[in-house]
Amino acid sequence: MTAFEDFPAGSILSEMKVDIFASKRNGDINLFYAGELFKILTHFEYKPQTREFFFVFEETLRVPLGAYLTDDLAPYVAKADKVGVFQITLEGQPGEGRIVPLKIL
Repeated sequence: MTAFEDFPAGSILSEMKVDIFASKRNGDINLFYAGELFKILTHFEYKPQTREFFFVFEETLRVPLGAYLTDDLAPYVAKADKVGVFQITLEGQPGEGRIVPLKIL
């Protein structure tokens, strides 16, 4: 049994490890993931009322993160308009990153 089984089937966290960080200094949001995104990521969506976070891929495929954002992280994400996204390499280091838009719902 893996830790991934603890998350809802079909969610991002059921398929890969994801960490989201916020900078208290400047409010930047960065997301690190270990795995492969199966389609082109177009943007993220966030519902502050429920603390739900979604990955939105081309062809309007919307996939939930699979866990609610924590009380510490949620206020920073609610104020953001973009997220830095980095894939973790096999050596455990961040690979090349890109900026992805974030829509607040």
